[in-house]
Amino acid sequence: MSSSPTVAECDAQLQAAVILLELMKDAASVSSTNWLARKDTLIQALEGEFAGDLLTGVKTLEGRLDAVLSRGGARLILDPIMRTYGQAIGAPVTDPELLARVYIPRYNHDTGSRTIKTRAMTYGSPTADGGNTGDAVINQLAKDADNYDPENVYAEAWRAECLTDASGGVKRNREILRLTGASKWATELQRTGSGTDTTLALADHTDSMVRNAGFDQTDSATTPTALTEWTSSTAVVGDGSDYTFDASNIYQARYSASEVRYAINVKLTRDLTQRLDARGTAITRPIYGQIAYNRAVGAASGTLALTLGALTASVAVAAQAGWNLLRLPLTTTAWPRNLYADPLTLTISWTRTAGELLLDDLVVVPYVSVANQYLCAVGGQSPLQERDFFTWTLGHTGAVIQEWIWRAYDAYWPHSATPDIADPS
Repeated sequence: MSSSPTVAECDAQLQAAVILLELMKDAASVSSTNWLARKDTLIQALEGEFAGDLLTGVKTLEGRLDAVLSRGGARLILDPIMRTYGQAIGAPVTDPELLARVYIPRYNHDTGSRTIKTRAMTYGSPTADGGNTGDAVINQLAKDADNYDPENVYAEAWRAECLTDASGGVKRNREILRLTGASKWATELQRTGSGTDTTLALADHTDSMVRNAGFDQTDSATTPTALTEWTSSTAVVGDGSDYTFDASNIYQARYSASEVRYAINVKLTRDLTQRLDARGTAITRPIYGQIAYNRAVGAASGTLALTLGALTASVAVAAQAGWNLLRLPLTTTAWPRNLYADPLTLTISWTRTAGELLLDDLVVVPYVSVANQYLCAVGGQSPLQERDFFTWTLGHTGAVIQEWIWRAYDAYWPHSATPDIADPS
């Protein structure tokens, strides 16, 4: 046995180890004569004075099977392999979880030809029920920083239901959603769902990492001499010929009659920018961004663009009715190391052909991780009401190595349909 294992030898160990776990899983719940099915047959047949003792024995045996298939059981044979990988790739740590979650997948990605078989996840988009009163949207980011589909998630059906609306004390368009996945099986003999039951608040412009994101702060609505927190590509004239603020045509209704709300009216070709790096804004999660625009009021035409570092989106403004949204792409570029630019700047660019363009409610917020999904729920013009809901489904076709990396470490490795490291059979 070599004292200096190669990466290929580690691969062989991993393949041999996970097939043992997979055989146990198949015997427990997958094969046509599996433990769970046979246990049910036995329970249906229980009779006699000692039926209770027999049931206790069955539960004890099931607990032992569960221990083998659990995270801790799987790691009994996978942890030593992770440490061996660590030696082979020269990792600076020996902790098997850090190796499985960080160092080995990074090594596999950086070498360019180290994929395992994909679980072939399908990410269904969160879809609003047709009977909803509100028009909020749940945005889902289904790519990681290396452009892989995250595969450390359960294949399950999801539901997000409005739990608390304005009648419950939250502000309109800031409603609280209750997110639930499928029910979790009592043991690891079968994985039916994550059992997630959590809440998620809708985001709006007041959550933005950008200041004055609702354009509600100004020294004058009709003749502004500066744009609070914003830098204009051309100095503000000060006579209302380039910018004004509109209190009548705003994207979301006021919380109360006394609230000061404006949309900014851009009359000429201009860029509005904010330096995020200048004030030490930390970006540690992928970023969602959108801005509301209205061309109908001022008969505007031209091109509107929204840019955060390397992440950008644009729209031809020509014939849209009412308020519309320009969203940054839901792609791998949303991750911090991919959107990074020097300087890190948020820019709204309006290239005018004709008319005047209203802008309002810029939302730039981090996605929230929910059971390893990245989601961002944002309110629209109409608030959600209690029992409005959304549904979506995550599916997969399965893979052996990736399945056990997920089960043991809540992680996933670079993957493809034509893997370099084949699944064992």
